[in-house]
Amino acid sequence: MKSISWRNLDRRLDEPAADDELRRLAVTFNDMLGRIQLAAAEMARFTADASHELRTPVSLTRTTAEVALGRERSADEYRAALTEISSQMERMSALVNDLLLLARADAGVEPGATTTVDLGALVTETTDALGPTLAREGVRLELDVAPASLTVDGNGESLRRLLLILLDNAIKYTPRDGHVTVRASPAPEGSPGGLSSSGVAIDVIDSGTGLDAMDRVRAFDRFYRGAAARQQAPEGSGLGLSIARTIVDRHAGAISLAPGPEDRGCWARVVLPVHTLQPQELT
Repeated sequence: MKSISWRNLDRRLDEPAADDELRRLAVTFNDMLGRIQLAAAEMARFTADASHELRTPVSLTRTTAEVALGRERSADEYRAALTEISSQMERMSALVNDLLLLARADAGVEPGATTTVDLGALVTETTDALGPTLAREGVRLELDVAPASLTVDGNGESLRRLLLILLDNAIKYTPRDGHVTVRASPAPEGSPGGLSSSGVAIDVIDSGTGLDAMDRVRAFDRFYRGAAARQQAPEGSGLGLSIARTIVDRHAGAISLAPGPEDRGCWARVVLPVHTLQPQELT
């Protein structure tokens, strides 16, 4: 047992043949080692993936600066170089913020304040703010907010970020002249997580490229990006849906992805329960 450390978590205790207390203790300890090994592997993978994602903007920023400083240039050329550097730094800053959020969520720190959130009003305000983005991308948005009470206990800023992640993905992968439908309503029967009469549902449905079966299974994995996603939005990091699921989990809700109507596009549904949560459960 003394020889087992974080460097060799694949090692296990010998399990005695006799079915006694000592064997059961060894089996229990080995099961615990297996769980620790999986957690350590996940942590190592997360660190490696984060380093890889950060390396690209850092490398591009350094290269742009070195080229710009290689000889005297015009004011316009320096301005173009600084614009490129600013763009890469903005991307890196967003990635660092996402990584920090996930790390803090994993550590169970920084709980958010619990308030009564009107999801209907939140959806309306958030979609209104996206007007310029929708116009620039040439995507129509259809908003349907039920007149019923759609209040939940939660963290307003976290729920706003959740909605922005879903809307950003929907707009990003919808071609020009396509449309995105956003609905907020009492959760219908058959919603994920077993929440129905006491739940509130937010649906974001797009007419974009959608996800194949494998992508839907892995879409919430950190840094995962399917082939279509890498082709259409190469600047993405693959952390958005992972953060979305973290927020939903902290609000004791459920999130699912499915094909849109007539198997076109993607249908993201979030169901949140209407009941009181303890502040430490929220991010």
